[in-house]
Amino acid sequence: EGGRIREERRGDLSASISSVRRCEHRIEGGALAPPLFCAVSRSRLRYPAVQPYRLLSHSLCRASAPTPVYHARYFLCANARPRALHSMKPRHLVQLLALAAVWGASFLFIRVGVAEFGVAPLMALRVGIGALFLLGMTVARGAPLEAVRVLRARAWPLFVVGVLNSAAPFCLFAFAELTLSAGTTSVINATTPLWGALVAYVWLRDRLTVLRTLGMAIGFAGVVTLVWDQIASTHDALGPTPLATALAAAAAMGAALLYGIAANYTKRRLAGVDAMAIATGSMVGSTIALIPFAIATWPPGRATRSSSAA
Repeated sequence: EGGRIREERRGDLSASISSVRRCEHRIEGGALAPPLFCAVSRSRLRYPAVQPYRLLSHSLCRASAPTPVYHARYFLCANARPRALHSMKPRHLVQLLALAAVWGASFLFIRVGVAEFGVAPLMALRVGIGALFLLGMTVARGAPLEAVRVLRARAWPLFVVGVLNSAAPFCLFAFAELTLSAGTTSVINATTPLWGALVAYVWLRDRLTVLRTLGMAIGFAGVVTLVWDQIASTHDALGPTPLATALAAAAAMGAALLYGIAANYTKRRLAGVDAMAIATGSMVGSTIALIPFAIATWPPGRATRSSSAA
């Protein structure tokens, strides 16, 4: 019986590699040593997750490759062991830590500034300054006409990403920080990957295994545990009510959900577009979306104070 099953599995693999074609791929952060043989299944071609295919022997590929078979949506055979796809260097770690520090500090600055400026004006200033900086970077990189062509061709998807990934979640986080602490909102923001996986499962039909489902449940439970203390301990008469705190937490959770939707929308609608173009176009789009709200809710005390100081 065991031998029959092994033969059936070998037959399945033989059918999968019947459409083998020789090709070379270069992957950012590393490379697979050429020549490379890609056996593509009928599903859409994607880079593999590079996990050993544990069920099947790799003897069928020995004629062209002594390495194990790898799979994700397709099988991969190479005539040399693949080098590391992602090599983390010290400068990459420093950049990652700097990015985390800047991103985390934004919650503190929002907490300080939102009470003075208001939600929409503060966020309009944030995305407006970012849009100006990215436009300058785009011009400095050269070929501004090409960048303008891309922005015009993808104007609507970039605007949608700007609303989903910047304008709306930024305003929701700012609204939440009128009640919640900066630390609490930053913890809720950590649910973004969980929402991204859930949206990808519902919208893009990405596979959601039992382990992934369990990991998502543990992640959501951990976030609820961390923020529950602040939500449940609002008994001070001068402080926010439990309902207001729960509403603020829901707003922050909605912002994380929008991040997840934006990531999957970008994957679906803006695949192949330059990252700088996406960042620039989305910032410009979010600025356009927030300007009317910023004008309507701009704090009137600003002009009065400026006149008094003069």
